[in-house]
Amino acid sequence: MRSLLDDSRLAAAGPPPLAHDPARALRESVGRHLRELCATPRGSVLLCPAFGVQDTTRLFHEHPTSASDMERDLLEVIARFEPRLHDASVSHVVSAEVELVLRFSVQGALVSEGRAFAVRYLAVIDSNHHVEVT
Repeated sequence: MRSLLDDSRLAAAGPPPLAHDPARALRESVGRHLRELCATPRGSVLLCPAFGVQDTTRLFHEHPTSASDMERDLLEVIARFEPRLHDASVSHVVSAEVELVLRFSVQGALVSEGRAFAVRYLAVIDSNHHVEVT
């Protein structure tokens, strides 16, 4: 039989922790890694000079033709350095507004616990090389 003290200890402990969701953890891990890939200028990692992307500052001077170059570059870097993202595709997301921000949609599939699921990330790169991946 439970006592009142046992009940108060359970109440003080709060609700039970949420179950670990491996698919969500994988999606978030890949998102963080994509952010690191996009935020790292190629050649800045001494042990792996191919890690990262081309200089994004030139994209804002040569735009719009360089956006397609960046799409290809991102796809190659993802294929090489993020093998957990299968069947990846990258496309430039055109904005109706004039702004110094480039957006790229990254889509693919992840496999968690033997099951594949589709994912989509949005990589936003500004002219100061600040990167967000959501």
